[in-house]
Amino acid sequence: MEFNVLNKPPDFLFSAGANYKITPKLTSSLTAYAQGDYYVERTNSLTGQFGDYYWLNMAFDYQVTQTVSLNLQVKNLTDQDSEYVWDYDMTGNTRHSEADGRTVYGAITVRY
Repeated sequence: MEFNVLNKPPDFLFSAGANYKITPKLTSSLTAYAQGDYYVERTNSLTGQFGDYYWLNMAFDYQVTQTVSLNLQVKNLTDQDSEYVWDYDMTGNTRHSEADGRTVYGAITVRY
C-alpha cells in the first residue's frame, strides 16, 4: 500500500542563532532559518512541492545610555526568494504570497 505525504508540513525546519558582545555597549546577533519544501494538496500530484528557503538575519544593539538604545536589523540578509503557497480548494490552483526580500529596520528604545 502506498501513502501520500501529508500536505502542508515541510520536509524539515531549522533555526539557530548566536549572540556576540562586541563591546560592553554593542551586541550583535546572527540567526539562520531554513525550511524544506512541502506539498500543498493531499494527492501530492497536482502541484508539486513549494516552500523551501533559507534566511539569515543580523542585528546590532547599541546601548547609548542606561535608558536609550539603538537597534539595527537586516532581515533576509542574502535576499533569498521565498513564498508561502497554498491551495484553498485542493484542485491544484495554487495561490502564492511572496516574502519580503532583504529588509532593513531601525529602532530607538527609550526606557523611563
